[in-house]
Amino acid sequence: MFRNIYFYGLLVVNTLCLNAQTYDFPSPATSALGLSGASDTTVWSVFTNPSGISTIRRPVTGAGYHNAFGLNALSTQTIFSIFPFPLINVGLAYSRYGDNLFNIQYINVTTARSISPNLKLGCRFEYLMRQIQNDRTLGILVVDAGFRYHALRNTDIAISINNPARQSFSGDFNNQPIPSSLSAACITKISPSLLLTIDILHRSDYAEPVYSFALNARTHKMVELCGAISAKPIRIAVGANIGWNNIEFRFAANHHDQLGMSSTAGIIYSFTKKSHK
Repeated sequence: MFRNIYFYGLLVVNTLCLNAQTYDFPSPATSALGLSGASDTTVWSVFTNPSGISTIRRPVTGAGYHNAFGLNALSTQTIFSIFPFPLINVGLAYSRYGDNLFNIQYINVTTARSISPNLKLGCRFEYLMRQIQNDRTLGILVVDAGFRYHALRNTDIAISINNPARQSFSGDFNNQPIPSSLSAACITKISPSLLLTIDILHRSDYAEPVYSFALNARTHKMVELCGAISAKPIRIAVGANIGWNNIEFRFAANHHDQLGMSSTAGIIYSFTKKSHK
């Protein structure tokens, strides 16, 4: 009896987290702000729209930390690297959500390339492992995909789909589904320093689609600020990106209208290619 109560208590806590974010590490550039992540073209797109890493021109490595609603048991940590090659870009990442009693670990391999100047495609293969103390470890393979198309002079359209196969953890006591999602984003460059993003996210565990709106403004050559709002659930978010030489730091915070504040921070290092004389 105690084991059943313990297990279902962990499941409730995990469900709260899954209903507030995607199953992967939330990108501080997009999804941590309440956006779907389809519009992401930063290095953090290794966790969102996989086609985004096709824009990376230098090898990078990074780490991130996400805290959901001020609870350490709902925190996520990650480390990752992206390697651009002549024909394809490859990203490798490891993430861990939870604590010693209950955790889900992710290992993913992301590939992407530019098919043409206007079209970028990407695919992500992710192996998830769920660990519950005194219970056997369960693992599943999830495949995600996405693309980005330059439709007009200053406008891009992006589509991302996560877990289309509707994979789930099948244990001794229950079947825990991993959320599937389909998202679409329209990204318009209003001016050289101002970017507007409008997107929609449909998730299998949400009763209604989530609509999001964001503005990115580059206030300095080293500083970019972002504000976003999404509904439903209603989230108001702010974010900042600060770059100096080869180091870039990102921070995002959003307030969920029912569950409270969540924050995400990440740092990356870009390896400069040596010039040969």
